[in-house]
Amino acid sequence: MAYRLIALDGVLPSHVQNLAAAGIKDTTDLLKNCGAITGREHICEVSGIPLALLTRWARRAELMRIAGVGNEYAQLLEESGIETLAELGRRDPAMLRRKLVSENEHRRIVKSVPYAPALTRWVAEAKRLKPAFELH
Repeated sequence: MAYRLIALDGVLPSHVQNLAAAGIKDTTDLLKNCGAITGREHICEVSGIPLALLTRWARRAELMRIAGVGNEYAQLLEESGIETLAELGRRDPAMLRRKLVSENEHRRIVKSVPYAPALTRWVAEAKRLKPAFELH
């Protein structure tokens, strides 16, 4: 699912303008252009946006490909140590829920943490999706 860029944590209106000038209008475009390190480096050069931000946003956009995972849930997953689809696909849903609840109690990112059935779907979908984000 494609989200507006402004939905990503830390994306400012000026970033949206710079990314639009580079041909990136939503999270799908962002991941397509910044999924690989060479793409991120190119967008960094043409947009002036730091590579670290592009990497963080692309990683988050990757997690947001999972049905039901928006920016906040992707942030909670990241804070819980899950930054890629592969990492999510290896998780046990019950143990994942405990970790998410613990992190959310500490950081207060979402109003409610999904229960095991939803997390089971997230894990299964993460296993099915072809990764579009490359760390290196």
